[in-house]
Parts: sequence; structure tokens; C-alpha cells
Amino acid sequence: MTKQTLLPIICLISLFLGSCGGDPDGAPSILGIDPTKGKLKLEVSPAAISFEAEGGSQKISIDANQSWTVKGSDSWLSLSAREGVDKADITITADYNNGNERTATITVTGRGETKTVSVSQGKINPELSVTPIEMKFEAVGGTQNLTVKSNTNWTASSNQSWCTIDTNGGNGDGAIVVSVAANTSVDERTATVTVKTGGVQKNVVVTQNGVEITLEVTPTTVSLDANGSAKQLKIMSNGPWTVTSSDTWLKTSSGSGRGEQTVNISAEVNKQTTPRSGKLTIKAGNKTIVVDVTQNGAGVELKTSPATLQFDYAPESVQTVTVTCNEDWRVAVGGGATWCTVKKTTATAFEVSAATNESLSPRTATITVTSTSGNTTTVQVTQKGGNIERDDFGDDKKI
Repeated sequence: MTKQTLLPIICLISLFLGSCGGDPDGAPSILGIDPTKGKLKLEVSPAAISFEAEGGSQKISIDANQSWTVKGSDSWLSLSAREGVDKADITITADYNNGNERTATITVTGRGETKTVSVSQGKINPELSVTPIEMKFEAVGGTQNLTVKSNTNWTASSNQSWCTIDTNGGNGDGAIVVSVAANTSVDERTATVTVKTGGVQKNVVVTQNGVEITLEVTPTTVSLDANGSAKQLKIMSNGPWTVTSSDTWLKTSSGSGRGEQTVNISAEVNKQTTPRSGKLTIKAGNKTIVVDVTQNGAGVELKTSPATLQFDYAPESVQTVTVTCNEDWRVAVGGGATWCTVKKTTATAFEVSAATNESLSPRTATITVTSTSGNTTTVQVTQKGGNIERDDFGDDKKI
């Protein structure tokens, strides 16, 4: 076939195709190619778009004289069209972002040419509230609910094995079931449930009471001898306890303990003849038991030194007697011996005086010391008689 023959055929084909489609201005196109333009064209604008964390939609414009395809690099982007010819607007929609900042790429591909649009999306400004911020449980344990309100993902954890939660995290608003095991101890215990997202953290303090404390003490009355010899006190409790004494003379081998223990009770020597009493107070939690303690008084001690006194018939001085007694005492001369006098000078002594013995015969007196409780002891006093000689007239005279 000659060149002259082919030319009319080509013209007819071009006219046929031009009648089937063309650009809006009436310029005919053959197989998606604008014959009025000298080369293929593919332009996309804008070259970059950005979204807030909440997401939304934006458009990109494609200006081409050819067919094209478009696709997004990430699933959080959706496109209103995947392909087209010539000019078109494509709507790009971004999902809500509940995490960190993220980026993606939209690729528009024509015949031998590719254009890209950069897409970025900001991160959410995290919001988080948890109620209540405190939980209280009895010793038997149980469950309670936490309410979480958030605009993003969050995680949850507990720092104690006896306090568990039914979820380790969630997205947006939600609830956490907090379960607490039975507490077999008398001691209160605490745990912390932590809920956090991004830089926001909320701590919930979980407090659980201990079991009711018990306390038994035997015996509750104790009698000690004057020497303070030790006796035993048995303390039984399911928790810690303390022992305090009402008086310094009343002692215990231990001032505190836990569980069941034996405590020795003792006392300083009671030098008084009268008994004395004190109290031991045992406390465990809100329980208190008082033990009454009585200590016997010492036996009465009463001694004098010396136990006998000797005076000349004409004494020139007094004599002193020392008294040892663990209670008050008084002293007196008995038997009507008025020539012998006594004077209590201190709590531990008295003085004895004797008048001149006008008689030639010696004489005696008995001094009695009596304690407050009625015990007595005596001091024997002897005084010599005067000497006798004859004067010039044969009469006796005392010398």
C-alpha cells in the first residue's frame, strides 16, 4: 500500500476517535493523549498535606493529559479515587490518630512519570482521668471498679500481687476491675494501680485493712515478794504488742513483741514494811489489758548499837545510840528511871543522858525503841554508885 493510500485512512481513524471523546475545550485526543499538546503532562498539587490528630479530609488536584493511578502508603489514609484520566480532584481522608506523630506518602503514577504527596499527622494531646483515686477494702478482700476517661490509648498495671486488675490497657473511655485477695495479717497493706498514656499518669492508692487483732494475757494479777523475785506473764496475740509499767520499780524482760511470748515480771527490793502496787499495760492494736501487780513489804528490821550503856556515878557527857530500822520509830525510858533521859536527834540515832548518882549503889534503866508497826528492842543502861571514905570525925562521906 502506497503513502497516498494510507493518509486518507489515518485521517478517517482520527476523526472517528475524536467523535468518541476529547478534552473539555473540544481538542480531540487519541488513546488518552492530547494531540494539541506536544508531550505528556502530570502535575499534582499540593506537594504536602498535614492533618491534626483528630483526622479529617483534604483534596489534592491532578492536572494531566494522560491516564493515571493513585495510591496511599498506609492504611490510615483512604482515597476517593484510585485512577483517572486528565484533570481530577482526589479527596484524602486520615483516620483519628491516638498515637505518636506519623507520616505517609500518596503516589500518583502516569505513563513513565510519578508524582508524590507527603502526608503528616500530628499526635493526640492525651487526656486522662481515673476515678476514684483511692480504694479501701476490708480484710476479706473483694472487687471494685475504676472508671477511665481518655482520648487515646492507655495502659494499666498494679505493683502488688495481691491486688490484680482485669485489663492491662484500653482505648478511650473504659473500666478496670480491681480485685483484692483476703488479708490474713493484722497489718494494713497498700498497693498502687497505675494508669498512664503518653506523659500523663494517674495513680490509684488501694488500701486493705488487716484482720481484727486479738489479745490474751495470763495471769492478770501478780503478787511478788519483797525481794522482787521474777514471775512469768504469757502474752498471746496475732499481731504486735507493747508492755508499759506504771512505776520504775516494776520491771519487765521485754517491752514489745509479736505473736505469743512469755515475759518475766520482776521488781526492785521493797525496803518498806508496807506492800506496794503497780500496773502493767499490754496493748495490741485497739485492744488493752491491764495486769495488777502487788509487791509485799519487807519484814520490820529494828536494831540498836550499842545494846548496853555504862555511865559513871557523875557522868560528864551524853552517849549516842544508833538505830537501824526500815520504818519510823520512837524511844522512851521505862521503869520510872527519871535519872536517865533520852532525846531522838536524827532518824537513825538518839542521845542518852544520866544524872549524878547520889547513892552509893549502882542503878539501872531500860530504854525501849518501838517501830511504827509495834516491834521493839531495848538498850540496858547501868550507872555506878558513889565511893565512900571516913572524915576526921568518923562520919562517912561520898567521894
